[in-house]
Amino acid sequence: MSYTLNKNQLVQLANGCCFFASGGGGSLTSGLNLLKQYPEDGSTKFATKKEAMADTDAYTLVVAYIGAPDAIENLDTPKAAVQAYNLMNEITGGKIKYIVPVEQGSLSTIVSCVVAEELGLSVVDGDGAGRAVPELTMLTYADTVPMANQKTPEGQIIPAAIIASKDGQKVEMMVSSAETVESMVRPFISSGIAGFDQAAGLAIWLMNSSELNTALPITGTIETSFKLGEYLSSLSPEPSNQNYVNILNFLSNQRFNASWEFVGIMTTPIETTGGGFDTDKIIINGIETFAGVDMHIYALNENLIAWRTDKPYPVIIAPDSICYMTKDGQAFSNADISNSELNIIGQNVGVFALQSRAELTNSKPIMSAFNDVLTTIGYPGGYKPWNKLA
Repeated sequence: MSYTLNKNQLVQLANGCCFFASGGGGSLTSGLNLLKQYPEDGSTKFATKKEAMADTDAYTLVVAYIGAPDAIENLDTPKAAVQAYNLMNEITGGKIKYIVPVEQGSLSTIVSCVVAEELGLSVVDGDGAGRAVPELTMLTYADTVPMANQKTPEGQIIPAAIIASKDGQKVEMMVSSAETVESMVRPFISSGIAGFDQAAGLAIWLMNSSELNTALPITGTIETSFKLGEYLSSLSPEPSNQNYVNILNFLSNQRFNASWEFVGIMTTPIETTGGGFDTDKIIINGIETFAGVDMHIYALNENLIAWRTDKPYPVIIAPDSICYMTKDGQAFSNADISNSELNIIGQNVGVFALQSRAELTNSKPIMSAFNDVLTTIGYPGGYKPWNKLA
């Protein structure tokens, strides 16, 4: 059934999405910044996939920001994303009534919520991965939605994607695959062209009712993220690690195959930015039962693989999610670690493994994309679920 969330509830949603995003999906700070100008009496409408599909004359569109987290850290307006939506909506004759997050994450989810409130649209409760991902090719949309030679019933050619700046500059992309969009957009927005400085609004994967059915198999992620955010806000600071146990119990009750994998002290990430990506190495110094052991997490915006210095094999591999929070219940992304306001460095943090959605691991193109990226960062060994690594 459809429902609404107000501004305070969207803050809780941002926190829950931040945990599930496997270190990416935009920083928690950037998601909360977008909510600063959200009307105090405003609310965002959410619809189920079934409700959106029943509206057979309407289109659903993926709206997002694309770029390096450092470039979108201080976003306080959804203007670029609104511009991208408006340009695509004009092509359809004003028939886009629903938008859906590209992935799960503080910014990735909240930008859809803010755009929907501003334009009077509904957000479909779901996303393309059940986590955040480094590349568009890792999303269920890429695996199912045709992009080449598409036209509206009126004969209007539909671009595969539109990127826009907040002042209305645009690029319409007439290409045949998400891989081509990916290979063109990131170098373009990082090239220094005026208006596109490492980030842009993105409108992509325009879907009619039948296309939405196959393109969005992962649903209910917004409702689950809100429940987690609400639960996180209820946690009290604990001298022990009880809150990690509490969150693991929550995840189990929500039917996630999850594990609390590590506890330690967060150190300063080793980071480089370029080509629309942030490349990170995050080292957590183990404490208590993990004293003398370090966890090394490697990320391209999102966490992709985790190693422990006492084991000769990785302990979590994408698309399984590598999620973390402080022992007091603060979710954070990789882009938040060095934020002086959140003060994550030096804190006790817990690392969790969440088994990937089957919709990702059962897709050969999606798994090929993950394997390619893992090879890029030095691991050609392929995927195994976290509970089968040994």
